[in-house]
Amino acid sequence: MYDVGKIVRFRRLLNPRTGRMYIVPIDHGAVLGPISGIEDVKDTINKVVKGGADSLLINRGIMRYCMMEHLGKVGVILRISSNNFLSPEFPFETAVASVEEALRLGADAVAFTVNVGEERDVEALHLFGADFIKTNYTGSIESFKEVVKSCPVPIVIAGGPKTETLKDTLEIVKGAIEAGAIGVCIGRNTWQAKNPTAVARAISRIVHEEISVNEALKELEAE
Repeated sequence: MYDVGKIVRFRRLLNPRTGRMYIVPIDHGAVLGPISGIEDVKDTINKVVKGGADSLLINRGIMRYCMMEHLGKVGVILRISSNNFLSPEFPFETAVASVEEALRLGADAVAFTVNVGEERDVEALHLFGADFIKTNYTGSIESFKEVVKSCPVPIVIAGGPKTETLKDTLEIVKGAIEAGAIGVCIGRNTWQAKNPTAVARAISRIVHEEISVNEALKELEAE
């Protein structure tokens, strides 16, 4: 039997034309503290949504205080696990909100991080189950195809730390999509750019229109 409600909410995260997703995570502050690019969260949200983000990955506070004008217009993934880089337990993540609370707040999905290989990862594994997975890009199309092939649920790639160049970011996005990822989750490499709206547009076009990295770079140069 299909869980119809879950399917409806999952589709809110996707571009209806392509069935893919470009997620912009803005949940870094709770773990890392003040970070360049999201000092004014409302402004950051406005810029990346304007550029074409399909969904946002955010914390409870951002959901309550910064999302009013965008509710119903962009997909929302609520982070329900967290840690703190100052904690001796870092990088263990524990639940800080419930699925029920996420539903009350109007989220379409929830996010829970398990850092495999850390001391308490088995405990963390007991706290979650996944309908789609965010993981790191392996560095090449061929190797990531193996990851996609071996996983029974859809995969999106994590953007990771700030890349040396924008071209590096766009090549990761392009490679992941060509390898079969359902989408990308790019935070710092979106909103730490000089023009987050233009970068968001470039990433969105690679994900949904499959334009080349060179085409995307030419458009950015023309901004």
